[in-house]
Amino acid sequence: MTTLFQPLLLVFLGGGVGSVLRYLVTRGCEAVPSLRGSAMMPLATLGVNVVGCLVIGIVAAAVSKGALKEEHRLLLAVGLMGGFTTFSTYALELVQKATDGHWVTAGAYLLLSNVLGVVAVVGGMKMVG
Repeated sequence: MTTLFQPLLLVFLGGGVGSVLRYLVTRGCEAVPSLRGSAMMPLATLGVNVVGCLVIGIVAAAVSKGALKEEHRLLLAVGLMGGFTTFSTYALELVQKATDGHWVTAGAYLLLSNVLGVVAVVGGMKMVG
């Protein structure tokens, strides 16, 4: 495989599996009345986000300690968790900024991601009508 093709294939495969897993978790929670959540708490999304954060934390630590290779990071963190939940990537980047001592950047990222994300959703909905 060429050097560009292999990373793309790893991310593609992981992303496909992660997206299917996300769909299955959501469908599974919808099928069980006690797991559906209420209007106040979408439990499937919450669960996916927390599990995604746990997995991406494990992968990031394992890569930094040399227990996993870059190919594993691409498959598991970028692909699988990217398809499963992008919240995990956001949380990892936020923690990395704070850990590196970039508190102002971390705070701005936290605030801007949440506020601009919600504003973008509302704006997109209003654009459609």
